[in-house]
Amino acid sequence: MSHALTRAVARVLPASRDRDAYLALLEARLRTLEPVAKGRGRWPRVSRQQRALARRVLRRLEGVWDDGDENLVRGFLDKWLGPSEEPAAAAARSLLRAAAALAPIHSRPGTLYFLLWEMESMLTSSGELARIPAQSGVNRSGPGGC
Repeated sequence: MSHALTRAVARVLPASRDRDAYLALLEARLRTLEPVAKGRGRWPRVSRQQRALARRVLRRLEGVWDDGDENLVRGFLDKWLGPSEEPAAAAARSLLRAAAALAPIHSRPGTLYFLLWEMESMLTSSGELARIPAQSGVNRSGPGGC
């Protein structure tokens, strides 16, 4: 585990039969987002197996977070696109910025869980959140968020 977010999640994620596989998936997803954030990659494809694994792990954590956790995470993720921003790159950057900021400050488990929940939502949307045209002036999360 080399990414700070993966290490932070490993500290707080409850034991389960899927824990290690999910941590490996999280690490791979973060690596996959890096070139996208730099404008050199495509929005990641999520397989059914990956989605099922993430759902098994995250379903048990749903609702552990509170409004404060949501507000903190959304402060990183809910951004307006500038006219020259490429949507997929902007979405990847927002996820990586949130991961980089929240991991080293020893965020509460609920904050990390909500970030994982939102990451899953963004990744499994087939890039829908990242494809909103920059010139539309529409917030990536759309009305009411994810």
